[in-house]
Amino acid sequence: MIRLTLSSKGNALVVVLAVVTLSVIVGGGVYIVASRQTHNNPEEPTSDSYRGYKRGACAEGTYEAWSGGAPTGDHDKDTVCLDKEDIDKREASFENGGALKPVIMLYADKDTEFSVTPQFAIQDSFIYPAYNTAHGWSGTVLGGKEGDLIVNHHDYDYLFWEGKTGISYNFDTGTVVPKEQTTAFLEHALSSYGLTAREAGDFITFWAPRLMQNDYNLIRFANEDYAATHPLDVTPTPDYVQRVFMIYKPTSKDTQVAKQEFPTAPKRHGFSLIE
Repeated sequence: MIRLTLSSKGNALVVVLAVVTLSVIVGGGVYIVASRQTHNNPEEPTSDSYRGYKRGACAEGTYEAWSGGAPTGDHDKDTVCLDKEDIDKREASFENGGALKPVIMLYADKDTEFSVTPQFAIQDSFIYPAYNTAHGWSGTVLGGKEGDLIVNHHDYDYLFWEGKTGISYNFDTGTVVPKEQTTAFLEHALSSYGLTAREAGDFITFWAPRLMQNDYNLIRFANEDYAATHPLDVTPTPDYVQRVFMIYKPTSKDTQVAKQEFPTAPKRHGFSLIE
């Protein structure tokens, strides 16, 4: 609410900015969105960040975070304001195996019947297309470079799941990436793992907006750890497998960590699974 008050002399305008609070339902909880306020006492101490989350436009005691879902490009729509308790819960979720947007793509030289069954439990999950929990997904991958999948008589680009699997990861290696270098870093890393321009573009357009909310991120590709703890039963056995799994956390430019090296991926061939 903004209240404008004109003085009795008519020549002084006093603007009083009160707190503006909007709310949105996200994942069954209510988070505060775009809450702004001014301070009557400019000398009053404030905390501008908490666990890497910046206060930004949020009210005192709350901090900006990604709202979830596909990015819209609108800061207010893509951002929620969380208090410290909510941030602790969110971080605990990631630390305990919260995974966002793993997608499984299949390619074959000719039309090939397939089945893919995750051999791990997924909690608080969203899975698309839906699958039988005992038998996973099954259908046909159409031959060619597009990797079109037919599942239950419908056409899909990939198999999608996200949720919690209870697996945590460490940052024994990684790269401290400044905000302005995010896109270039991801392009280099994903190219080294053999992703195509289309696959890398899908990854970058989903993750770069989230990463760039922070001035610096510590990023690690935990591909081997992820593959070992999230096995897939795939028929027929793929000739080529590449499973790319990124973990990250907000950090400072002074963070010291052993630098992660990126190998050159072998050329994909035959029946291929890319995640």
